[in-house]
Formats: sequence, C-alpha cells, structure tokens
Amino acid sequence: VEVLIESTCYTVFAYVAQGLFERHKLIVATQLCMSILRQRGELQYAKFDYLLRGPKVMGVDNPMADWVSDSVWGSVQALKELEEYQSLPDDLIGSSKRWREWMELERPEDEPLPGDWKRMPEFDRLLLFRALRPDRLTSAMTKFVMAMLGARYVTSQPYDLERSFYDSSPAVPIFVFLSPGVDVAGSVEALGRKLNFTADA
Repeated sequence: VEVLIESTCYTVFAYVAQGLFERHKLIVATQLCMSILRQRGELQYAKFDYLLRGPKVMGVDNPMADWVSDSVWGSVQALKELEEYQSLPDDLIGSSKRWREWMELERPEDEPLPGDWKRMPEFDRLLLFRALRPDRLTSAMTKFVMAMLGARYVTSQPYDLERSFYDSSPAVPIFVFLSPGVDVAGSVEALGRKLNFTADA
C-alpha cells in the first residue's frame, strides 16, 4: 500500500509540475510536505505561521549589532516566543563566535547548526533559517523536501511535449505560455515530424 501511495503521489506531482514555472515547483512540493505533516498530526500551527509570515519584534536592544542586523534580531525576538526557541537570543550572545561563523557561511544549510540546535528536527530548523538567514531559506527548504520526499521532487525534469500530446484531445487542448526568448515552434515541428504530421494535415 505504501508503494502505491508513493507512486500515485509522485505521478500526480509530476503531472502538476509540468505546467508550472521552475520557481513554483518547490512551493508545490513544500505544500505537499506540509499536508503530509498535518495528516500525521506533526504540524504545529504556531511554527507554521512563523515560517509563513516571518514576524519581527522590533525595538529590542541588539547587543550584537556589529554582525547581527536589527531586522534579524527582531526575527529572533519573535521566534523566542515559541517554546523550543526561548533560549535562542541568549545562546546567540553566549556562543557568538560559533553562531557568527555559521551565519557568515556561504551555504549554511550544508553545515550543522551550532551546539544542540543541530539536533532539531528538519522542519524546526527551517524557522532558524527564516530568522537568521532568510536569504538561504529556499535552499534549506529544498533540503527539507529532499529529506522528506526524496530528491526527485526537487530535481528539474525537462518538459515532455510528446507526453502532453498524448494527454490531450480535441476537448483537452494544449496551451503554451510563451515568455521572452522562448520559442516552442521547433519542438512542435519536431514532434509533428516524429508522428508523421505535416502542416497540411
């Protein structure tokens, strides 16, 4: 049954993904992950809300202004309202050297978090990226999806016009949304030749 569910899940995802822009595929894959967590009863609303909104509590004195921006510090102050993160501000101050090294990494999502924070569940780590390195949240989200669903959910697949053709019918046409620099005429003509269609047919 699990194999059937996994196969069906990916088939539906792949079908939907072929009609999406590349940047939107991760959003759909992440929504799928959240739906699975919610179904398992493992998705906490407060954490999910923080991940979505990224709230800030501004006006709190920032003792590390030389390397932590006021915006990031405001995000940390909002995050500490969640029980698992109450000690985050104090830990940033007490272990500032380790945190600064981690925060200044080019790809922090590929390195373990400082101290005991590295033991946090994958989803909970996303909130740390939301607060501390929002510029790397997309990459961290990609790793989260890979860990939960597998690499094929975040691996780009080339568009298969032939498969779309067989899914189409006189009542189900194919719509192609063009963007600057994209010309599908060559692909359409190549598929026509392969299937023995001509401009006159």
